[in-house]
Amino acid sequence: LLWDVRDEPIAQVALERDCMVQYADRIRKFTPRELLRLMGFPEEFEFPDDVGLQQRYKLIGNAVNVFVVARLMDELFYGDF
Repeated sequence: LLWDVRDEPIAQVALERDCMVQYADRIRKFTPRELLRLMGFPEEFEFPDDVGLQQRYKLIGNAVNVFVVARLMDELFYGDF
């Protein structure tokens, strides 16, 4: 692992309830777009212009991943327990 490479994150950490990526010399938050991708939202999804940055983070944090819910529902209704 090269610690002086700045393009690759060295760890993902949760600090003060914010999702962040830690690089060799700094920490940055995930962007709302990155979080939407992790949650499985389509690329064309956009927030209305009047929704602020902090509200976007809150809304994304309250969302559920559709793919995870679909898998759980499949297991619940069709899976062998």
